[in-house]
Amino acid sequence: MFVSAGSVLKLHALSDNLHSLEPVAVYKPRKSYGSACKLTNVSWCHDNSYIALLQDDGHPEIVSCKDRTNLNLVHTIQSLKRVTSLSFKQNTKRILALGNHEGEVVLYDTKNRGIARKIVGLSSPVRMLEFNSRDEQIFVGGDAGSGVFSDHDGINNFTKEIALPDSYTASKFHPLSPSILALGDQSGRVFLRDTEKDEVISSTQRHTSTVTGIAFTGDHKIMVTTGMDNKICVNDCQTSDCVFRMNIHQAITSSDVSPDDRYIAAGIEDGCVYIYDIREPLKPLVCTNAHDCAVNKIAFERAVPCAEIVREKPSVTTLNESEFGENHSEVSNSMGDIDRHDAEDEKFKKELLRMVKSHMSYLETQLAEHCAKFQSFIANEFDAIHNAMARWDVFNVGDTAEIAQAIDSTDSRSSRSGASVGKSRSQMRQ
Repeated sequence: MFVSAGSVLKLHALSDNLHSLEPVAVYKPRKSYGSACKLTNVSWCHDNSYIALLQDDGHPEIVSCKDRTNLNLVHTIQSLKRVTSLSFKQNTKRILALGNHEGEVVLYDTKNRGIARKIVGLSSPVRMLEFNSRDEQIFVGGDAGSGVFSDHDGINNFTKEIALPDSYTASKFHPLSPSILALGDQSGRVFLRDTEKDEVISSTQRHTSTVTGIAFTGDHKIMVTTGMDNKICVNDCQTSDCVFRMNIHQAITSSDVSPDDRYIAAGIEDGCVYIYDIREPLKPLVCTNAHDCAVNKIAFERAVPCAEIVREKPSVTTLNESEFGENHSEVSNSMGDIDRHDAEDEKFKKELLRMVKSHMSYLETQLAEHCAKFQSFIANEFDAIHNAMARWDVFNVGDTAEIAQAIDSTDSRSSRSGASVGKSRSQMRQ
């Protein structure tokens, strides 16, 4: 499933025959500021149970999507004004990053409903917020510059490490390499930057106008970029080559790649939504007019957390008896390291349990959807059987004349069908 945002938020599912979108739910922001105001930002939480959304000149809202057919408001963040961007952390639904018009970034605690930490941000309005896969870094993009902030101690104490004088229009961290950041600008160039080494890995001219979307496949082999030049580019991450490029009738305002790496969703300036098979992108699977305005944001639900994101469990080396006698001082000094490893082990266990819980929640949601479809299928089959049996009620309540008439009509249809088949066979012999 994925959401598209125009003047309202729509939740879509791709039909079983892969040729249409099934509308699942629609959510209209509580406070509407007129038709000119649109939803500008959308973010799923890590287990897809909540969606944070932002309306132009409105307060951020958090919507529950545990019941996919009924999106309902659970909280409106009214303590912050002039919010311009938002993003959930990748691995928790408790922390939501919010950027405002003054260039500040705050980490909002959704459980306690208060500000957990304030980050010294930029000197211009914040337009983009993007966490890496481990939530150790956050990219903050503004109108007059950007920056990468890092959290070394794991307590949301983000400090600026990289100051970028340029303004970017699209950003995305690599799903498996947390220090690789993709950026797109107004000139159509796409950059890959190593945030640990603070250097540009590659720079390519992918578009002739503003880059509006960047997305990676989960296997990190493909990067998809879209732009206001009506183009979708499918790029090989290893060679940095554009392996496929396609044009659409209007400018592409937003895009994303499905978590199973199969589909590209693109939102268009006229409100249409295109779905492409990433393996055969010559022709769209779906093209539908989803909104009455530009599609400002498209976002697939997040993939279930995988083991690659969780840190590798550290190994603790123990000394045998002879080594202990020779290296007593070294063992004494290592006791602090073992205590630290024990703490990391406990953290690893908690991450693993959280991952399992998220996975089970995702499977439960998928099972409920399949059960609903199966129940609908069974109901339709019973209706068909009931209608067929009703046609034979003439034998239970009809008189002899009605029964004879029913048999004659059946025989007449059969004879006509047989004559038609016989005529066709005769023509084939000739």
